[in-house]
Amino acid sequence: MLALLGEVPIVSGHCLFKNFGDSSAPRLAWVGQEAFIANGTLAANISFGNQDGDVDEAVRLAMLTQDLQELPRGLATEIGDHGVNLSGGQKQRVSLARAVMHK
Repeated sequence: MLALLGEVPIVSGHCLFKNFGDSSAPRLAWVGQEAFIANGTLAANISFGNQDGDVDEAVRLAMLTQDLQELPRGLATEIGDHGVNLSGGQKQRVSLARAVMHK
């Protein structure tokens, strides 16, 4: 995995990525097993400062749509420290949505 992320050199063989979209280089994101959730709104946890991405598309691709319907204020819901008011699965989907936002 570290070789795929470019963290260690590939000493033999090679690694190929399919290039999607019009980008000249393929993009790769890492979502760890333990989700990182900051104190703030759900939207802020997904965008994480990225103003260029589409939060609604990231929510859809990360399968967070149903979760939003269950949260009291949707994307404006305040998430407690370390995501105390989210289930483990919801935390992971938020992390996946963040990865989509930074594609």
